[in-house]
Amino acid sequence: VLDDFRKRYQDQIKRIGRLGGIFDVDKKLVEIVNLDKETTRVDFWDDHESAQKLLQQRSTCQRVVKSWEDIHKECENAGAFLELAEEEGDDSLLKELDIATEELE
Repeated sequence: VLDDFRKRYQDQIKRIGRLGGIFDVDKKLVEIVNLDKETTRVDFWDDHESAQKLLQQRSTCQRVVKSWEDIHKECENAGAFLELAEEEGDDSLLKELDIATEELE
């Protein structure tokens, strides 16, 4: 049973790795830093419409990064459950592991 979970977990790790590219997290992080710099300009609020668009763009980038971070954290949690289940040989952890794995899928 643990072998099945291990395989599912490894598949999820691969998918999450590809998601980082799809979400383009590194680019979004750089974009957030650049947008933050823009917001500190003295004349930032001179054009309210442009300022609002920039803030919306920043918010969108932050949501993308947070979504990826949440998925990554869930994967780490599933990995911790798998490791604990393997170490303890405790079948009661299988239910928790199944829930964590289902959430990722």
